[in-house]
Amino acid sequence: MGGTTNNWLADMARFHPAAQAVITEGGVLTYKELNRESLNSAAYFATFGIKKEDNVGIFIRHNYGFYIIVTALWNLGAVPVPLNTKLTEAELIQQIENAGIEFLIVDDYYSDMLSGYLTLQKIVYSNHLKWDDQPAVPIPFNADKPALIMHTSGSSGKPKAVVHTFATLEESVKLTDSIGGIASSDIFLASLPFYHIGGFMMPVRALVKGAAVAFPESLEYEDLCESLLSFNPTAASFVPTTLLRFIENSFPPNKGLKYFFLGGGPSENNIVLSGLSKGWPVIKVYGSTETCSMISALKPEEGKINPSSSGKALTGVELKVENGELFIKSPSLFKEYYRNEEETKRKLQNGFYRTGDFAQVDDKGYLYIEARREDLIITGGENVAPYEVEKALKKNELIEDVCVFPMEDVKWGQKVCAAVKLKENAALTAEDLKEFLSIMLSTYKIPKEFYFVAEIPRNEMGKANRPELIKRISGLERK
Repeated sequence: MGGTTNNWLADMARFHPAAQAVITEGGVLTYKELNRESLNSAAYFATFGIKKEDNVGIFIRHNYGFYIIVTALWNLGAVPVPLNTKLTEAELIQQIENAGIEFLIVDDYYSDMLSGYLTLQKIVYSNHLKWDDQPAVPIPFNADKPALIMHTSGSSGKPKAVVHTFATLEESVKLTDSIGGIASSDIFLASLPFYHIGGFMMPVRALVKGAAVAFPESLEYEDLCESLLSFNPTAASFVPTTLLRFIENSFPPNKGLKYFFLGGGPSENNIVLSGLSKGWPVIKVYGSTETCSMISALKPEEGKINPSSSGKALTGVELKVENGELFIKSPSLFKEYYRNEEETKRKLQNGFYRTGDFAQVDDKGYLYIEARREDLIITGGENVAPYEVEKALKKNELIEDVCVFPMEDVKWGQKVCAAVKLKENAALTAEDLKEFLSIMLSTYKIPKEFYFVAEIPRNEMGKANRPELIKRISGLERK
């Protein structure tokens, strides 16, 4: 791609004005109509002073207004910063400061809620904005300029503000396209939160390829089921917990579904296999905010044979493993961490992104993710991967959910601990679980302490929030 790109939405409105761009329960917007909404909104935002290169936070409910806001900001040359609507006050303020946000676009649902503690300028936006002044004039995209700032999940530490350019977004679309091809007739379901990279890239893929995006009423399970039935999308992204609910409730895939991207965290083999056996076209993927979503994929026919793998590198991606750690070279790699040169240099080395994941790549090119380096527990000089212990615990039929984590210990440096949520009416003791694990794990990998909890905090991508969990169990009795 050259120094400048065309404006994706303006081009689609010019060449495919009547093609459907947005599908909701309330109706359809064509690309011509979406472009008009975007330009009107851009003009409206400009009256508040938003201009080229401003970083603008987006804090709204999950709906098609997000799509309009992002394209409107791009039309002004501003940079969208999607924010997690489930953040605490302190977390939200931290991310706003971390990303240099000068304006915050909210909807009426959040405007009053935020008014008490945020001092930066807030712009209340409505999906039904009526703007009679002159619409904005779309500007061409500069391939190397920031197009997105998105925070990492921060499930095991302070979130970082990842900067992507128009070039890296477009290269990510090309990677997805290499899996099986994206057609203008495709319908992408907006099935994940937009403040996670997997959710954000769904409308971007549609926009670059001239396809449509279908927006469910919400991301609640029932609304996702309804959207699969009513919109009949061809592509959707889900996390393992959602697929498991589909399977447990015997909810079948819609007839038009071609791609069921499964990511967001480790997937148990039985979930992948069960999903495939029920007709879901599961493509297990691996990626991160820094890689702009997926960089490897395990196709359905491969998943039936090799469900523990995260697939092979997509066309144009190079994987290498050094000292057990996975490094990735991809045209979709992020530009930098915002205002964090030291961390950028630590993570981007000689064209490769240092993932922090322990992994293996076999002689056929299949990738296997073993553990996050940051999550590793070092106890008595031995490395313990929490996922390995969690996987063993989940084989106990009385356990519904589990999270393994470290706690500081004078003798061991760190000790392995586990939070366990039992199934309803189930009864287990710590000794029961230690005995259960003894036939599968080395002694040093068996948790020294168990905490029986009512719930394990997780984000929408299914990742356990370990810092929050440790905070919650600090007053619980150890078992």
